[in-house]
Amino acid sequence: MRAAAYLYPNPPLEGSRLTDIWGRTYLMKNEPFLEVVLCDLPPGEYVVELLSPVRLRQAFEVSSGFRTLFFTHRAFDDPELPEVRLQISSDLRAGEELTLPLRVHKLHGQVRDFEGRPFPAYVWAASENPSSPQAIVRTDEEGRFTLWYPEGKPLRVFIDDKSYSRATYECWIASPNLRTDVQLNPRVGDFELWGLHAWRTQLHWHVYFWPCSLPLDLRAKRLNKEFSVPRLKEEEITVRFDGEEVPIWGLHRVPIQAGRGRASVYLLDLPLQDKKNPCEPTLIQVEVHTATRGRGEAWYIAW
Repeated sequence: MRAAAYLYPNPPLEGSRLTDIWGRTYLMKNEPFLEVVLCDLPPGEYVVELLSPVRLRQAFEVSSGFRTLFFTHRAFDDPELPEVRLQISSDLRAGEELTLPLRVHKLHGQVRDFEGRPFPAYVWAASENPSSPQAIVRTDEEGRFTLWYPEGKPLRVFIDDKSYSRATYECWIASPNLRTDVQLNPRVGDFELWGLHAWRTQLHWHVYFWPCSLPLDLRAKRLNKEFSVPRLKEEEITVRFDGEEVPIWGLHRVPIQAGRGRASVYLLDLPLQDKKNPCEPTLIQVEVHTATRGRGEAWYIAW
């Protein structure tokens, strides 16, 4: 059996609901929580009991060989918590006690709009499982925020307020793994770069994203149709590595299947960049600035 634990030590939050123009509602609520992932489990009935920093218990049945458990408690509101102790027992064997290390880092900065004004917003580490606990914080009135997130888990952060999908579109921050504290200052506009991903080969950096234009989406909503993906020109896209603009060597519009129809995503080819500090991540900022379809950005934290 293999086990790992991931801590989400963000303070309790009772926020509002975000409802988009399609009627989907998202509750901006947070409780500090712990995620425990168990692998290579033989089929059977199990009990997991947390022994520290708080005593909690869950019983479950396994048939697939793995299980993910979530424990919510105010005791997990502590980024300095070094470890968690737990005991696992089953109908096949006596209890086994484990000590699992915890390691978290903070994503912090200030949210602004494209006029440079502070933009108070929610900062939400969106999970692929909408029924699981969600890590959500709210900025202060100046847009300043700190989100604690565990090392070893992919990161995908949504940033916006109640104007989401009506007057603004969210800014996304993504990373395969938050290995250290990271500071950046995201901006929220009316253009979305969804699914931003970046990777390097021996010859190039490549950046992938799906553009969404708020004015086009609103028009499509009124017509009860699927939204149209904007067509972008190279001069409407700016890419920065650690704050320095880099040239775009190639811009490719790639058709994909999307829902009931087809859409297009964009793939950029970029030159390799010399990394000044190999111990720090590369902060990739992709900005779209169009005259008629809005302006927005997304960030990718690469290693």
